[in-house]
Amino acid sequence: MAKTKISEYDATAANNTDIDSINIAEGMAPSNVNNAIRELMAHLKDMDAGTQALTSPQLTSADINGGTLDGVTIGGASAGAGTFTNLTATGTTTLAGASTSADITFGDNDKAIFGAGSDLQIYHDGSDSYIDEAAAGDLYIRAYDRLKLNNYTDNAAMLNAKSGAEVELYYNGGLKLATSSSGVDITGVLSSDGLTSETSDGIPLTLNGGANASFVHFTGGTSDDFRFGTVNSKGTLSVTNSTDDRYILDIGNSGDISFYEDTGTTAKFFWDASAESLGIGTSSPDNTLHLLYTDNTTYTDGLDDQGLQIENNSTTTNAYTQIHFRTYNTDSYIRSINTGSGASDLSFITDANGTTEAMRIDSSGNVGIGTTSPSRLLTISPSSGSAQIALVSQDSSLSEVLFGDAADDNVGRVYYDHTSNFMSLWTNGSERMRIDSSGNLLVGKPTTAFGTQGVRLSSVGTVIATSNGNAPAELNRLTSDGTILGLYKDGSTVGSIGSASGATIYIDGGSQFAGLQFGGDGSSEGRITPRRNGASADAATDLGTSSLRFKDIHLSGSVYADLIRHKDDTDTYIQWPGNNTLAFNTGASERMRIDSSGNVGIGTSSPANLLHIRGGAATLEIDSSTNTANLDFDNSTQTARIQLANNDLTTLVGGTEAMRIDSSGTTSFHGISGRATGSTGHLSISEQTYNRSYLESATTTTSSITLMAFINPNGAIGSISVSGSSTAFNTSSDYRLKENVVEMTGATDRVKQLEPKRFNFIADADTTVDGFLAHEVQSVVPEAITGTKDAVDADGNPEYQGIDQSKLVPLLVATIQELEARITALENA
Repeated sequence: MAKTKISEYDATAANNTDIDSINIAEGMAPSNVNNAIRELMAHLKDMDAGTQALTSPQLTSADINGGTLDGVTIGGASAGAGTFTNLTATGTTTLAGASTSADITFGDNDKAIFGAGSDLQIYHDGSDSYIDEAAAGDLYIRAYDRLKLNNYTDNAAMLNAKSGAEVELYYNGGLKLATSSSGVDITGVLSSDGLTSETSDGIPLTLNGGANASFVHFTGGTSDDFRFGTVNSKGTLSVTNSTDDRYILDIGNSGDISFYEDTGTTAKFFWDASAESLGIGTSSPDNTLHLLYTDNTTYTDGLDDQGLQIENNSTTTNAYTQIHFRTYNTDSYIRSINTGSGASDLSFITDANGTTEAMRIDSSGNVGIGTTSPSRLLTISPSSGSAQIALVSQDSSLSEVLFGDAADDNVGRVYYDHTSNFMSLWTNGSERMRIDSSGNLLVGKPTTAFGTQGVRLSSVGTVIATSNGNAPAELNRLTSDGTILGLYKDGSTVGSIGSASGATIYIDGGSQFAGLQFGGDGSSEGRITPRRNGASADAATDLGTSSLRFKDIHLSGSVYADLIRHKDDTDTYIQWPGNNTLAFNTGASERMRIDSSGNVGIGTSSPANLLHIRGGAATLEIDSSTNTANLDFDNSTQTARIQLANNDLTTLVGGTEAMRIDSSGTTSFHGISGRATGSTGHLSISEQTYNRSYLESATTTTSSITLMAFINPNGAIGSISVSGSSTAFNTSSDYRLKENVVEMTGATDRVKQLEPKRFNFIADADTTVDGFLAHEVQSVVPEAITGTKDAVDADGNPEYQGIDQSKLVPLLVATIQELEARITALENA
C-alpha cells in the first residue's frame, strides 16, 4: 500500500517499500531514490505547514515562546487562561487563584501548610498521616450537627458526638460508653480502684450487662475468683467461678434454687419452689423428695457407695434405724434391727405405736408374715385363725404361683385362669393337668375334644383316653390268669376281657353267651377260636344267621374255590379255567382273561401281548371328563406322551413338547403352536386353500441363517438359507470337496447345442413359457437333468424327467467369457 504521509510510515524499516507509489524496495531503479527523497521532503514541508499532523509526537524538551496550546495563546501580554489535563511545576508556584476537579497529589513529607507562621500543617510521612497545630493555639474540628470518627477500612465507628446530645465511644465497632442527660452508660466491665454510689431512690447501684449478664466480680488475688450477678439467658441470680465460668449456685426469680456439681454444667441439688419438691441428682423432681443417680456398676454381693443411707452407730442388739411414714394421724415404719454378729433384720410395722410387726425379712433372707422367726423363704403364721394366701387378679387375668430353679424361673406353675375359669398345673415348662370350669379333670390335654391326645375324667363319671401312636389304656394283672377288665350293668356282670394260658386274651359275654379267644388254645397259635359260657367251645358257635349276615370279609390269606358267583346273578362270575389263569364272565360268556404269562386278553382267550384287544371293530377309547386325555409310554430310559388337550393333539418326549397338530390341522414342532412367523421362528405344516399342504420355516433373526439342510452319507450337500431380504438355494461348492479342477473350454460350442423352446404344459394349455426339453439338454449338460427319457415304473406309470436350470449357469458364464474375449480381440485388431 502506498504511503502518502509520515504518519503512515512503519516503524519496521523493511516494511517501508514505497513513498507515494514510488518503489523503494530492494532492487529498485536508481532513479527511484531521487524521486523518493523529493516526496519525503514534500511530506516534511506539509508537516511544517501544519497540513500533516503527527499522531502521537513525543518530545524530550521543547522551548515554546509563542503560539497556542489547545487554542490557548502562550506568552505575550495577552496570554490566555487554560485548562490542562496534567500540570507539573518545580520550585515555587504562585497562583492568584486555582480550582480543580481532580486530585492534588503531595509526596511523602510534602506538607499542605496554612498560616503565615506555618501554623497548620497536613502531611504524610510515609507511614502515618498528621494534622499538626505547630504554633501556640488550639486546634478546632467543628461539625454543624454530628462529629464522627470512623475506621477507614470497614467504616467502623470510633467516636460519635452530636451537638446538644450524646457523646459515644466505641471499641472495635461496639458501643462501650455513652453520655446522656442522666449520666453515663457503660457497656462491659468497669474496672476502677474504688466505687461510691449515692442515690435517693433506694437503688444506689444498677448493673446492666446488656443481652448476656450482669455480674459483680469478687477477687482476692487468688486463682479462684467468684462472680455474683444475674444471667439474662437463665433469668437467675448466680454465683460462678470467674476463672472458668463454672456455675456454683442459681436462684431463679420464681424461687427455684440450683446447686451445681463440680463441672458447673448440671444442677445436682435442686429446690422446685412451685412444686415444693427437692431433687437430689435431678432438676425435675417428680415427688416431694426425688433422689436420682446413674451408676452403671452391675450388681454384685459387694457394697457400693450409691443410694440413700440412714445410719445408727449404736452396737446394741435390737437397736434400730427406721423410716417413719405418717399420713394424717396414721403411722407406719420400716426398721433395720441390729440382731448382733454384724447382721440385721428388716421389719415392717403398721400400727401407730410401732409395736405390731406385720412382716419381717431376716438376715438369712427368709420372709415371715405374722411371725418374727421365719424358718423358710416364706413363712405365714397368723397369731390366730387360718393361714390363707389370696391371689386376686382382674376378671380377664391369671392368679398364678410359679416354681423355678437357677436355669428357669417358671419351670413349674399352678394358675387359675379367670377368663375361662379353669385351674392348670404345669411341670417342666408345659401344662400337664387341668380342671376345667365344668369339673372335668384333663391330663395331658387342655380340651375335652375326643381327638386330642390325653385323658379326660369327666364330672359325670366317664374316662376317655386318646393317644397318638400309643395304647390309650393299659391294664396289668399280676400272677394268675383271669378277668382283667370286668363289664357291668346296674351291678350285674355283662362280660369281661381277660387272659388264658398266660399269653392269650379272651372276650366273654355273660353266662351262656358266646365269646372269642385270640392266640389259639395253647396248641395252635395264630388262631381265633370260639368260647361259650366262659370257656373254649368246639362246634358250638355260628358266624351270622340267615337273616343276620356279615357284609364283607377281608382276608390276607387264601380262599379255596373254583368259582365266585353273585348270589342273584348266576351268569356273572369269576372262574379259574386252568392253572395260573383267571377268567371274567358276564352273560355266561368270557369277556376277559389273564393268562399265566400275565398277558391280558379282551375279546380273546389267547392274548399274545401284555394287552391284546380283539373285536369286530376293536377300538381303544380314552375318554377324559376334562379337556385333557393322555396316552403315556415309558421305558427304562425315557418317557413319552400323546396328549389331546383343548382340541390340540401333542406329542411330548421327556416332558417336552415335540410336535403339535392343532384343531385347524396345522402341524408345528418344538413346542410352538400355530403357523410359523418371524416372531416365533419354527417349522409348521398347515392346510391352505385348494387343499394345499403349506410348509413354513421361520426364524426370529434377520441375519443370514440356514433354514433347511440336505445331507447324505457324504455330508451336507445343500441348503436353503435366508437373510433380511432374500432367499438362497445352495448346493455344495467348496473347493475342498473337489478335484481334477480344469478351466472350462468349448463352452460356446456346447451352448450352441442347446435348443431353447416355447411350449405349454399339457396340464396348463393356456400358458406358453420358455424352456427346454429335458432329454435334449441331457446330452449337453447331463448333471442338470434327473430321470431317463420315456421311463416308467413297475406298473407302467410314467416317471417324468426334471431339469435344474441353475446347472446351466457355469456353461453360460464360460460362454460369455469366451465371447467377451473375442470381442476384445476384435476391438484391439
